[in-house]
Amino acid sequence: MNSEYPSFQLAEFVPPTGLTGRNCGAPLKAGMTFNRLRRTRFFGDIENLQSEDVGETRLIALTLNRIEAYRTTQVELGPGMTALLEVSGDSLDSIREEIARLPDREYLTIECQ
Repeated sequence: MNSEYPSFQLAEFVPPTGLTGRNCGAPLKAGMTFNRLRRTRFFGDIENLQSEDVGETRLIALTLNRIEAYRTTQVELGPGMTALLEVSGDSLDSIREEIARLPDREYLTIECQ
């Protein structure tokens, strides 16, 4: 993951169009479009945690419609913050299914590059 561009590590799907997780990159703003999906596996112990990409990075198209953090709508989500993102786009169904099947220590990240 690269902090120079927006990236959001997914924790869960919240029906009907929500994704929870943590901002791992540049600030997120409503209206932006995520165009890449990356799957990452973490391994090692807490002192020596490492990661590797699993499979190919996929092209997606998800528009960020709304950011909810601290029970309020936010204009922007800064790095390291957690939130619920309301999104739309054809990629949402496949992402929802993939989140449900993720093994332990694997995560999906949506990116905007």
